[in-house]
Amino acid sequence: MDDHVRPGMSLPPEVTGFAHETQGSGDFPVTSGGSDIRNPISSQLTRSADDGAAMFLVIGFLVVLMIVSASMFTLIHVTLKQANAGEKRQQCLGLAEAGVDVALAHLLAGQTQYRGEAETPLGDGAFSVEVVAGDQAQAYRIHSTGLMRHGQFVLAQAQVVVHAGLSADGRLRIMQWEEVR
Repeated sequence: MDDHVRPGMSLPPEVTGFAHETQGSGDFPVTSGGSDIRNPISSQLTRSADDGAAMFLVIGFLVVLMIVSASMFTLIHVTLKQANAGEKRQQCLGLAEAGVDVALAHLLAGQTQYRGEAETPLGDGAFSVEVVAGDQAQAYRIHSTGLMRHGQFVLAQAQVVVHAGLSADGRLRIMQWEEVR
């Protein structure tokens, strides 16, 4: 028996691991699947039902990732907007309290005819305060508003209403302090 392989000759299955059959003129041995044994790449190029599955998985993963990212950006935006609004509200509350302090200082200084002031600038905002004499002697209602503007637009605002009185010996009594929402 000759040890050399000649064209058209089939190798036994124990040598190759799979059965061969000849096609056409018998010059090219092929596997039972129809691929050329001498071209192993051609067996990799055959298409199957799973060929696009990996691409669809990657595209699906990217779509999910984009949706989650968009949701996170929206959540972060809303959270920052609320935090910014809360900070501005606190600043306005401080401005309104400053207006109350100005009014109380005028009253303690004996300026009982003081009736307030409008949009006095302070820091990044302004306060307006109104002082109204109460029904009882030396009793006052102080209404102060702190606001922050951007041009004509009011960004935030807070109000404080205080009922205060001066005693006969000139001491200040705060009877009620209310932050109006």
